[in-house]
Amino acid sequence: MAGHSDARRVMFGSSVTGFSYRSGTSFDTGGRSNYDLAIVSPILFAAALKAGAGRRAGGRTEPIDQDSEIAEALSLKPILGTLGKIGGRKVSIMLYRDWTFHPNRGPFRILP
Repeated sequence: MAGHSDARRVMFGSSVTGFSYRSGTSFDTGGRSNYDLAIVSPILFAAALKAGAGRRAGGRTEPIDQDSEIAEALSLKPILGTLGKIGGRKVSIMLYRDWTFHPNRGPFRILP
């Protein structure tokens, strides 16, 4: 990720498998699903907390969407907007402190 050499991008949730991790329904059942992205970066994670992001269990932030003040503070608005336009869906990002999160978060795909 530009300017953040420690950052690794990950896509997770139903967009990876085609089915909801919790309910088992297909990706767009009941409406248009969003894309859930993760960025694993100790530096961005710390910056997000400093900017006021809520922290969740497992060393991750609350979801950050394009309209949030946190996205503005971390300069994530442009990438969230671009990804939303490309995919035609809402996109949110959660920042993770390290890689210990994914064994318990379901299927994922590391993005280039």
